[in-house]
Amino acid sequence: MSNKDDFGITPAALGALLDGDMENFIAASTPGGIEAQEARGQQDFVASETLPTECPREQLESLGFVFGEAADDIFTYVQLPEGWKKVPTEHSMWSDLVDDKDRRRGGIFYKAAFYDRHAHMNLDRKISCGQNYDVKEHVQYQVLSAGEVIYETQPIACEQYSDEYWNIVKAEETKARKWMNENYPDYNDPLAYWD
Repeated sequence: MSNKDDFGITPAALGALLDGDMENFIAASTPGGIEAQEARGQQDFVASETLPTECPREQLESLGFVFGEAADDIFTYVQLPEGWKKVPTEHSMWSDLVDDKDRRRGGIFYKAAFYDRHAHMNLDRKISCGQNYDVKEHVQYQVLSAGEVIYETQPIACEQYSDEYWNIVKAEETKARKWMNENYPDYNDPLAYWD
């Protein structure tokens, strides 16, 4: 199914044309135009003194962020703590929030396409748990501290996606989470354990 009508016009381009918005009509009609608009939006956002209004404001304030007035319908002016910054990722809709020790502390989503513009952000937990997919034909779970492995279960060989595989996944995840709960009981708090 195509997103273009019989004349080769996308719904986004048609909407812009009907609104008399020639700049966005051209962006939506040009191959790669929307992607270029999103990439420019990411660069403008990273250079700005704003964060998405949809954010964990109280937690950010406890870290020293100072919130000001609304910049527009989805962003608020914010003074970041000394040394903190926003860094673009390779994906034009995602940027990282990085602290004064150059650690990723959160993810910021911003879709700058004119027809579906929105933004939100979250803070990362320092302690997390997940399956290690780098070990092929094995199941292993790891507990990470800011991306560094601090605990891991022993890899267990099994046929991937078999009934046995899912039982082992559940057991190994339970084991890793038990260790995490015993050693880092506040792991769900994105403010815990960073310093």
